[in-house]
Amino acid sequence: MVALHGWDGSTAQVARDVESNAYGPHSATPGLRLEGHPGGRSVLVSPVALSRDTVHPEALRHAVSVRAAGDGPVTLAFLGGTTVEVGMESTSTAGPRSCRSGAESTMEG
Repeated sequence: MVALHGWDGSTAQVARDVESNAYGPHSATPGLRLEGHPGGRSVLVSPVALSRDTVHPEALRHAVSVRAAGDGPVTLAFLGGTTVEVGMESTSTAGPRSCRSGAESTMEG
């Protein structure tokens, strides 16, 4: 899990437990904790990589750029040229709105 956008002042943590849930006898759940939220609405973006391989958070930060403005959609642009737009209509129904790949969909900046 990587703090990609809106997580200024956050800390990464792992909640570890034994015999406490359906994930097996041992579980470790990654999370981010935002210190001192000022209130109101905010946009927080954090990709989660599920892999048994080593994942380098700094490499993920450089592989994805984020464009987020106000209450509008959030656009993620990946190094390969794929972009994903996520709507902000409702926190319970927000999901990918569109996905494009190719040079025409790369983001500026």
